[in-house]
Amino acid sequence: MKTFVAKSRLFTLLLLSIAIAGLSSCKKDKEPTLKDEVTGDWEVKSFTEDGVELMEVIVDNFTMEYEEYSGSNGDFDWQINYIDGSSERVTGDYEVDVEDKEIKLIKNDGTTTMELDVDGNEMVIEGIIDGARYVIKAKRD
Repeated sequence: MKTFVAKSRLFTLLLLSIAIAGLSSCKKDKEPTLKDEVTGDWEVKSFTEDGVELMEVIVDNFTMEYEEYSGSNGDFDWQINYIDGSSERVTGDYEVDVEDKEIKLIKNDGTTTMELDVDGNEMVIEGIIDGARYVIKAKRD
C-alpha cells in the first residue's frame, strides 16, 4: 500500500511539474507591427494633390477600410464622395512592407506603392499616382 501511495504522489508531482512548465512557456503577446496597425476604418482629414488641399473643395468625404490579412495580403476599400454628389470606390488587395514602411495597393488596373506612417490613431500615406504627388492624412474611425 505504501508503494502505491508513493507512486501516486510521484505521478501527481510529475503531472504538476509538466503543467507548470507548460504554463510558463506560453507565448507572450507580440507587439503590433505596421501591418497590424493599418487594419481598420479610417476617415481622411486631409487629401492633397501636389500640395493643393482637395478636402471640402472637391472631396466631401473620404473613408478607407483595411481588412486584416488573409494569407499574404488584405483587402482594402476606399470610398470617395465628391462635393458635386458623385462618388468613386477604389478596392483591391494591399500589402504592407514593414521594413520599408510602404503600402502596396493592388487593383485591377495596376499596382501603386506609397510611403506609409501610422502613429496610434493617425495615418499618413504619400506617393506619386499618375504623375501627381498625393498625401492622405487620416484618423482611425
